[in-house]
Amino acid sequence: MDPVEFIKCELVPKLVSDGKLSCDSDVAIKSCEASKLGEDGTFMRTLCYRVKVELFGVKSGLTDTVLLVIKLTPRNIPSEFYEGGNYAQLFENEFITYSKILPLLQDLEIYYPKYFYSNLTHREEIIVLSDFTADGWSVAKPVTNLSLENILASVKLLGRFHGYSYGIKETNPELFSDIRKQLKLTSFFADTTGNDVWDILSTKSISRGTNSIREAKETRNEIPEDFLMDFEEYLENPMKVQRILNEPSEPLAVLCHGDFLSNNIAFKKNSTSTTMAMMFDFQTLRYSSPMVDLATFMANSTGVDVRKPHFDDIFRAYHTELVKALCEKWNKNEDELPSHYSYSNFLKEYAKYLPFGYSIAASFIPILHFPIADPIAEMQDFTLDNENFEELLAKNLNLGGETVNRELRALILDIYSLQKITGVTLK
Repeated sequence: MDPVEFIKCELVPKLVSDGKLSCDSDVAIKSCEASKLGEDGTFMRTLCYRVKVELFGVKSGLTDTVLLVIKLTPRNIPSEFYEGGNYAQLFENEFITYSKILPLLQDLEIYYPKYFYSNLTHREEIIVLSDFTADGWSVAKPVTNLSLENILASVKLLGRFHGYSYGIKETNPELFSDIRKQLKLTSFFADTTGNDVWDILSTKSISRGTNSIREAKETRNEIPEDFLMDFEEYLENPMKVQRILNEPSEPLAVLCHGDFLSNNIAFKKNSTSTTMAMMFDFQTLRYSSPMVDLATFMANSTGVDVRKPHFDDIFRAYHTELVKALCEKWNKNEDELPSHYSYSNFLKEYAKYLPFGYSIAASFIPILHFPIADPIAEMQDFTLDNENFEELLAKNLNLGGETVNRELRALILDIYSLQKITGVTLK
């Protein structure tokens, strides 16, 4: 059945009959409209639909409108992509996040969509959430090179999320341990063979930035060739590095969003015109270093023109909010916190993880800068068996041209500079 017809004829009637959309048991559907999201090229792994349901009370005659976002597993996705994409784990993680984790964060100013319903049936996964755009939230356009205002709002939100998670970890370790054991790492978990198309694309993308540094007049003398060679060697199997760095390492391991990018963050201004940020899409929630989130965000969602002159302000804003939330939950003052929560220690962790962010950005920011109209269709075409595989690979490796090259050069320069400042080395 067509997804829109399924939503209108089966799913929404079930939600209404089960009382998921209204406290009034005596309601009926007046109308239901559904439209697909992501057709503007926004990268999405799942099928997402914006749904408007008009309800009316049979006895009262009162009407109500409920605005939803419904996420579905693509029904015709090949088995290898379903398994390789970890769709079952993605939906299970999001269910756990909304049902068990986010309720623990209600005391803090952390915004996220309202949860209504989920179904975890194999290959028929569903999650139903509120449409946050109805409350004035919106995703930034474009979804890369965010403004300084949006960057600061994002990292403050992330700092609060990490800080409050640390607070639960410190004050209720049994609860925290129980929660994290339920989460399933949805990527970077399998040994890479080098023959998977995504491994190939990710691996070949790494040298795009280093080669661009060698070729560009303004950067070819800024970084020693020895460093560039060490960098390429360190990331010669980027999926392996990502898998290793995703392993939790104490004492800084914490609950992480796992995909903290600008296309998973919404913004709006409050009554004082201060920009607030909301995080959504919790399918990749994991227990790992907090820098899995921050390094991924900085590498993929900020541009050099804003990040470079304002890095200290951005990083300080993140760390300040983290410490504030941790102290609030733990009932401690900042000077009473263990030394591993210090600014300098977090900066070292960031220096260690920024290559992780780069390893994702090398193949992903081209898509963010120049979106693919239908990512799922592109994914299905991009296989080793496709006779046009080399052509598709070359297209992806050059997507975005000099615009992307400049951003990748800047990230490598950031890594080089941070390692000199912190003493962290590639290893």
